[in-house]
Amino acid sequence: MRRTSRDISGEKIPLQALSDILWAAQGVNRATGPFGDPGRTAGSASNSREIRVYVLIEEGTYLYEPEPHRLTRSPPVTSVVLR
Repeated sequence: MRRTSRDISGEKIPLQALSDILWAAQGVNRATGPFGDPGRTAGSASNSREIRVYVLIEEGTYLYEPEPHRLTRSPPVTSVVLR
């Protein structure tokens, strides 16, 4: 039987590491991608860009905006839809 075990630290992730993870998840990596819009690190069918990346930390809930590469304060996430 396969098993995975992880030890999770109580330390906060460095801001640069968080920035790198967000960019890798949904950042802009080229000026012109499919259909003339900026290209993303994670593609989507027909460039529909249906992926939204949220960051939940002690200070609140934030939405990652790929094109300006920033976090914007967001209302708390009350439900999650997985597809």
